[in-house]
Amino acid sequence: METESLLEGCRVLDLTDEKGLFAGKILGDFGADVIKIEKPGGDAVRRFGPFYAGSEDPEKSLFWFATNTSKRGITLDIEKSEGQAIFRKLAETADVILESFKPGYLDGIGLGYAELVKIKPDIILNSITGFGQTGPYAQYETTDLVGAAMGGLARILGDLGSAPVRMGYVSQAHFHAGIAGAMSSV
Repeated sequence: METESLLEGCRVLDLTDEKGLFAGKILGDFGADVIKIEKPGGDAVRRFGPFYAGSEDPEKSLFWFATNTSKRGITLDIEKSEGQAIFRKLAETADVILESFKPGYLDGIGLGYAELVKIKPDIILNSITGFGQTGPYAQYETTDLVGAAMGGLARILGDLGSAPVRMGYVSQAHFHAGIAGAMSSV
């Protein structure tokens, strides 16, 4: 007996880094066709440990594998005209695009929301950033620890009066952002 998955027929283009990888994984696990788009040379997350059998190899990153199950992949340079043309073709068939670039980056290369809706009027562009798209902190860089501290999670970790500590080995705040990103995409 064949069963239908929750997001069967939904296509997602995943341009995220560690801040948003979990969003694509969740959508893929619920049946969406997720295409992870990596820049030439591979995603930086491939260099995050731990590594299978302790071998520091981008093809053996367990973090990469864990956050990219249920996805297909393509290497694409969206900063070059050839890559942009391929991306536009993919966007014609997509329902959701996930991205985690600095605010304004996609606009700057001609692939922002205003251009994407010309390609597909009902496209959903979900931007997962540390501090949103606008406002006084929008252009600030962020880390998982900053997200945990500003979200209050770091307050319950470590000792009062000492520096905040990270909760476990994996990116807790980034995983929370990914969950919110997945829920707000469909």
